[in-house]
Amino acid sequence: MPSREWEIWLESNALIRIRMTTDNCGNVGQLAAQLEVWPEDTWWPVVRYDSAHYEAHGGYINPRGVTSQKDWLNLRWPFNTALTRARQKLKEDYQHHITRVITQLEGRL
Repeated sequence: MPSREWEIWLESNALIRIRMTTDNCGNVGQLAAQLEVWPEDTWWPVVRYDSAHYEAHGGYINPRGVTSQKDWLNLRWPFNTALTRARQKLKEDYQHHITRVITQLEGRL
């Protein structure tokens, strides 16, 4: 399966990193769309959507790397629609998630 990887910059300190594989017909077979933030000196994963468990879903990631609160998209293979939906959700909600992680990093939660 051919694979592709690219980034969508949202701000100077925030991006969406996308990885996917497709079959010969262009169907997305595996996907990962991850919101990352640069609050200090390294990229921190904040939210990740992927196709593990054979169903597209997302999870919020805290600064310790622990995933919580799953967001099931209720979409199975092929994952073309799931990739589009994940990308839209990350673009719409990224400021909220950045604030959440920065607050956690500062020890306010």
